Amino acid sequence: MSLASKVTLGLAVAGCIGTFFYVTATQELDRMRMHEGVLRDIENQKKKRQLASEQEAGYSKEGFSLAKT
Repeated sequence: MSLASKVTLGLAVAGCIGTFFYVTATQELDRMRMHEGVLRDIENQKKKRQLASEQEAGYSKEGFSLAKT
């Protein structure tokens, strides 16, 4: 095999390995970001439920009712 073909083969292999590790690292970062988004959504839902229950408790203390009469 000539030197040029060895260099070409080496560069092609290095490119493939580099691409593989880049894609793998990118996928892992994407998974971490998606998981953080789920955790933020859960936290936001908890806050909304807590705020709604506090507002409901505040209305009932003042003698107001959320139900239509």
